[in-house]
Amino acid sequence: MKKLVNIFSRIIVSGILIFTGLIVFISVTMEKKIRFNNSNLWRILLILFVFLLFLLVMQIFHWLKACSERMLFAFYFICVAFAGCVSWVLLHSIYSIQVTDSAKLVDQAIIFAKEGIGPDFISERYQTYFKMYGNNYFFTIILSIFYRILYAFNVKNVLFPSFILNMIAIWLGVVFAVLTAIRIRGSRCGAKVLLLCVLNPIFYLMAFMIYTNSFSLPFMTGVVFFAVCIYKSDSNAKIILYSVIEAVFVAAGYFIRATVLIPVIALIISYIMLLIRKKDNFRRILPGFFVFVLASSLIFQGIQIKNTEYFGKNENENFPITHWIMMGSHGDGQYCHSDKEYTLSVTGKQERVKANLNKLKENITQAGPAGVAHLFIKKLGITWSDGYKSMNRRIGQSEKFNTLYRYLLGDKKDLFVLYCFAYSILIYLLIISSSLFYICTKRKSFYLFFMQLVFFGGIVFYTFWEVKNIYSVPFMPFLILIAEYGGSELDFELQEILCKFRRLYKYFAMIYIVGVLVVCGKLFISLSSNSVSLRNNTINSCIPNEITYIDKEVSKGGEILQSYFMSNKPINKLKFVIRCVTQPEKVKKEEYEINLLNSKKEIIRQMIVGKDNIKYNQNENRYFLTVSFEDVKPEASGCQMFIQIKKLGKKPASFVFGYLNRQVDIYRGECWVNKSLQDHDIYLQVYQNYKSSVFSVKGALFVSIVSAITAIILFLLFNYSYGFIRCGRKEPVLTNKE
Repeated sequence: MKKLVNIFSRIIVSGILIFTGLIVFISVTMEKKIRFNNSNLWRILLILFVFLLFLLVMQIFHWLKACSERMLFAFYFICVAFAGCVSWVLLHSIYSIQVTDSAKLVDQAIIFAKEGIGPDFISERYQTYFKMYGNNYFFTIILSIFYRILYAFNVKNVLFPSFILNMIAIWLGVVFAVLTAIRIRGSRCGAKVLLLCVLNPIFYLMAFMIYTNSFSLPFMTGVVFFAVCIYKSDSNAKIILYSVIEAVFVAAGYFIRATVLIPVIALIISYIMLLIRKKDNFRRILPGFFVFVLASSLIFQGIQIKNTEYFGKNENENFPITHWIMMGSHGDGQYCHSDKEYTLSVTGKQERVKANLNKLKENITQAGPAGVAHLFIKKLGITWSDGYKSMNRRIGQSEKFNTLYRYLLGDKKDLFVLYCFAYSILIYLLIISSSLFYICTKRKSFYLFFMQLVFFGGIVFYTFWEVKNIYSVPFMPFLILIAEYGGSELDFELQEILCKFRRLYKYFAMIYIVGVLVVCGKLFISLSSNSVSLRNNTINSCIPNEITYIDKEVSKGGEILQSYFMSNKPINKLKFVIRCVTQPEKVKKEEYEINLLNSKKEIIRQMIVGKDNIKYNQNENRYFLTVSFEDVKPEASGCQMFIQIKKLGKKPASFVFGYLNRQVDIYRGECWVNKSLQDHDIYLQVYQNYKSSVFSVKGALFVSIVSAITAIILFLLFNYSYGFIRCGRKEPVLTNKE
């Protein structure tokens, strides 16, 4: 019976992961996020990128299997140094203005740090938000305490230290994942996990999005690491100590992000199975269990009291869990504004639960079995397939709009996006590999079963919950741990496979090299000749968030004067957020006069704007006013310029301008309304828009040649390691120990 249960559980969990991997692979290949003139070239390049990454990873895996202890230590040092250097470069190159929920939390935390704590100090702009969503209370409190410490040391710019704090949290999560692999499978497997983490681009970029997705990483992996420490400890003192630490990670992690309960549930299931197999372990960990329950209860209550101290009784008005399940039951399972309005229209928590359940039943009934299955597959693709996580929309950029930003997040991000998607596909292919090995081999791996159980829990959770591509970030370390197992197993099989197909392999090598040269030639033509729309930002490129509108004196006949500081790029376009007071089609062609002034406040460009300048952006659900003019070159890099907005005519305006009323400004400058200095800036984007090829001819040639040489060298190295070694008996297993 035990064998049947074991086999059944292995097949079910591994089968679902294989299915998920295939769905994700299909979803990625259907994506159209990468430009390349909307051709199929990007799919060919994606396959090439995946294959190159596979060659690189398997080459290093094969070397790590037999390298000396000294070289292994050197490899750890190189990986840490590489991650540190990349993080340091990004910290000095990207200055991200927070958007959406992240902006609200940072802004409110600054208010708490400056003005005081308690519900009376919650900004009017965020009252509704914190009444609806209580899941971010504890994280906001942590940020406010951190900012209070910074202000005590007279540190005024809190964003840069916030990026460092977020980066520490992410890499601490990686450290716990690596230590878990070392504790269970040895230092060589830990090195492989570290390699896959270092190659993961999202771990670097997520540092600039200050939110619980990234900050929950050390709690997600920490609960697993300290649970392993408890299980492997012989001393009662160590068991009790680790149990207290485990309680801290579980209780605090729950209030940071509730997904920490998924590895906790997986741990409970795993512990029960282990105790059934080894009953003597029950008495050994019993004292630790009681300490864990007591400590976690005390910490849970303490955090709850702290939440109430800061946010009062707002938690009584929070949306019930059923709201997110209802939201995820129709459409594409993502955030829906009408669902939020529907829940807000009902008063009382129990009444909201009933209303959400009724709406949930209605959605399921309308969709039917086929519709529900289709929604399930769609949500799988959204949550797990996007290797890039739409980071260009999540990371706002102020005056540091430099070359690196453009190649990672700006108008020349295509090759980097390809790498992100290729990395994601490689991880899922290795996950599929590990699941197939798990089903087909007789060797049992309780470690792999547990990691699969966590991933399986994430799949189940986001089958029912509201989804976003960014929500999969806390599960990345577990995906990497599963992928490492698949890569290690595959490494042991490749030698035999290549020996069996040695003759065919030579022909494959010839086809591969010719194919690489053809693809890189096509890449050169595409990069150098396709004309695409590019833009050089001057002051910011962030998504507007928490906009308030200037609709008093100005709309009736007043003046706005906004100063800003230019970079060394020419400009030819201004972009504003507006709110239409009347219907957009009734807006006049001449509503405002917009003047561009130099540092001496002399008019250098004058534009009359109205209906023809207004466009609606469906993704952001806002109206924008865009003004184009002939190129204006800056007097000097960093020089101050002004934008003047004057109302035309005596009648009230048909639309009004928006401004960002935040604690953190998105750019340097001051705003005057009717010659009165304001404590906010008007929402403004200043940039140069032009058409050009993605690269110059020299740049495209350089990228193509380097790509071809890299592809061929990696293939030859891989061929040397696997194809030309002595065929015969496999090398002894060095790393797959339980």
